[in-house]
Amino acid sequence: MITFISYNDLIKDIKILYPILPRDLSEIIGIGRSGMLPATIIATEFGLPLRMLNMFKGFGESTCGRRLKVTNRLENILLVDDASGSGDS
Repeated sequence: MITFISYNDLIKDIKILYPILPRDLSEIIGIGRSGMLPATIIATEFGLPLRMLNMFKGFGESTCGRRLKVTNRLENILLVDDASGSGDS
């Protein structure tokens, strides 16, 4: 049986994580493709740069507006995916 959830359900689930996420994050990285939506929501909430990880091509280019500064150093990142199972992704 397949269970569908709405975007609002996804946002509510993500907001449960906010209190336990570290406050010293420097960047959010979403695992392409399905991890990009929750990663975008988290990056927007915390005002952090967003980057995509493609398992075949590596990291996508980070771009942002003038208010955010993107570095190529990967430290204090949050890696986001929206699925879990065997861990073989």
